[in-house]
Amino acid sequence: MKHLVAEIINEKWVKEEIEAERQKIGEPRQKVIDICFNSDSAMEMETEMRTATQKEEFDYLFHTSTAKPLFNKIYVANDNEKVRFYTGLPAYDFLQNILQYVSKFVVRKSPTLSQFQDFVLTPMKLKLNMPMQDLAYHFEISRATVSRAFSARMVIFAARLAPLIRWPKHEGLWRTMPQCFQLSCFWQQNYSNNRLF
Repeated sequence: MKHLVAEIINEKWVKEEIEAERQKIGEPRQKVIDICFNSDSAMEMETEMRTATQKEEFDYLFHTSTAKPLFNKIYVANDNEKVRFYTGLPAYDFLQNILQYVSKFVVRKSPTLSQFQDFVLTPMKLKLNMPMQDLAYHFEISRATVSRAFSARMVIFAARLAPLIRWPKHEGLWRTMPQCFQLSCFWQQNYSNNRLF
């Protein structure tokens, strides 16, 4: 019962509000006066501003980028900190030496990447564990191209750079190993000849 009474009162209030708004429509309003400006010049200035803004937006939307991809020789040249961060190699000269050594064995060359970009893509993936799609965005190529380049370079790296990896001797590992591993019977019995975990 209370619900029904509340609805009737609410309907009555809504009808009164609608009627009040209808009456306001017919009433004369106050006029705005004392606005002084030259309407022709204001309209021209507004039109010019709007046109300039639209032109800038249009240029921005349809501008074809001529910028080079971020990762090229110029970006990392003589900046050992960037080389260390992106590839894990100690210096730019070291990166160049490895590039020259490995490039002799490259059979397939990428039509969309420079030789340097094709090379540096693999250490970047290995060091930073970057997703293939992220690398594709950085180098402005497709994900499939990144995958093909990475797979091809990994085979070459594994074959040609394996002799450069220095594995520690068993005694050296034992000296630097935490005691919890040294004291483990499981370690001594099963993994005494292994170098990696």
